[in-house]
Amino acid sequence: MPASYSPPSSVRPESVAYTSKPIITLPAYNTVSKARLSSLYADFSSQKQSNPHGFSANLSWWKSVLEGASEQGLLPSDTGSGPQALLLTVGEDLLDALKLEDGKRPSGLGCVVAELVTSQTVYPLNTFLSSPTSIYAVSSIPYRIASALIARPLWWGLQQMSLVGTEPAISRGTSGQVWSRIKGKYVLKATLEKAASNLVAYFQTIPHSSITDVLFSLTSFTQAFASRCLPGVVLSEEEMSVLIKFLERDRQVLLRDGSVIKFDPTAAPPEPITSVDHGVLEMATTVARLKSQMDELDIRITERANQVKEALRKNQKTVAMSYLRSKKSLEELVLKRLSSLETVQGVLLKIETAAGDIEILKVYQTSTQTLSTLLADPTLSHENVERTMDSMADTLADHAEIEQAISLGGIGAREAAAGGTSDGVDEEQLEAELERLVEEEKEKAKMVLLEEERRQKEQMQKDRKQKEEEERKARLVEEQKVNIKKQEEEQKAREKVKERAHADNVTEAVESASKQAKERILEE
Repeated sequence: MPASYSPPSSVRPESVAYTSKPIITLPAYNTVSKARLSSLYADFSSQKQSNPHGFSANLSWWKSVLEGASEQGLLPSDTGSGPQALLLTVGEDLLDALKLEDGKRPSGLGCVVAELVTSQTVYPLNTFLSSPTSIYAVSSIPYRIASALIARPLWWGLQQMSLVGTEPAISRGTSGQVWSRIKGKYVLKATLEKAASNLVAYFQTIPHSSITDVLFSLTSFTQAFASRCLPGVVLSEEEMSVLIKFLERDRQVLLRDGSVIKFDPTAAPPEPITSVDHGVLEMATTVARLKSQMDELDIRITERANQVKEALRKNQKTVAMSYLRSKKSLEELVLKRLSSLETVQGVLLKIETAAGDIEILKVYQTSTQTLSTLLADPTLSHENVERTMDSMADTLADHAEIEQAISLGGIGAREAAAGGTSDGVDEEQLEAELERLVEEEKEKAKMVLLEEERRQKEQMQKDRKQKEEEERKARLVEEQKVNIKKQEEEQKAREKVKERAHADNVTEAVESASKQAKERILEE
């Protein structure tokens, strides 16, 4: 399998639960009023004859609900293993899943499912899995049309005599009878198509250059792709079986032979499954199993090491020795498994190399055959090539002669035309006119040059004035900064003088007080 795969830790994680997001939270429920919702949850099967438009609208709403719940993986299963996406399990669990906040359950759901079956929006699971014919097969349509046209008059007569009904067999009877008949599992076509398209698109984005990258068992296929088909949904193994059947029979991008699955959308249909594919898949499965065993052994070795430490901590040397022997045995088993793994991987690598060599040699063989076929064409024979090249040389020589003749003829024609127009024209007048035109052009050029010089001088003066103005402003700003700094320094100096004077006053006051105190002491 491709190294870029990141299969889920389990096929159906426990974190996924139907109760986490009820079906009634779908957008379809927010677009209808309570009265409308009440009518949708009622048994509206009788409206098919009395109000076909209303019946069709109700059916469309229910179709959007079931397909929306399917795409988000909210449909309940009959096994209790978690919600499903591709399978619609019609039963009491589905009614409970559709229960409104007031406890009301849909009464006409059986009629809805029956109509979806009739319109081939859903397919009974057993029929879908067992049918050898693609759901897209159209070969039987002309026969169906012809049969309908031939049988219609007789059918109409039987209807008039009430010997037959106008409804398909699956829709006949009371709501309870239809519900009992309709219970079971169904495949939702729209969601199945979307899941298949998403899987094919994902597979084409990952590298799969090795022969093992397109070979799977059902388990490995489920682990690799169960979470890649629908956003936020992990398909069950049963759903993956349905998807595999669809990819094999209807999309023809997958082959299955017993336990071997070959999935290669880039080569539709894939190459037939051979005994080599069976052997390669078995070896790849063995590699995966050995790696899993080694991981389990590592865990057990760690447990034994911890048990040895715990026994020693409790001063149970005999128990610790037993755990230590078990640990050593497990380590020896790991070495054996590692040796087996290296052997199997080495053989598998050689098989992959040989398979790649076969593909390369097939390309070489095809290229050689193609080139030989082209070289065998009479057009590429030695005589034909020489004859063609000689003919081409003659043709090019003739073309060159014609071009030369045309060129010489053109020169003569221009000379004749020039001679014809100069008759009766004074050459001196022409030269004088030409001289005058030259002088005019020189004068114009001189004026343009003078104008350009004048414009440049004006621009230079303007730039100089602008620069002087900017320098003057810069000097003013600098002077202001100097003045501000000078004022700040003077302010600081004044504050220091005040602080020094204050300190001197305090010192004098202290000395005076001390002197007075001494005098009082002396007087006493």
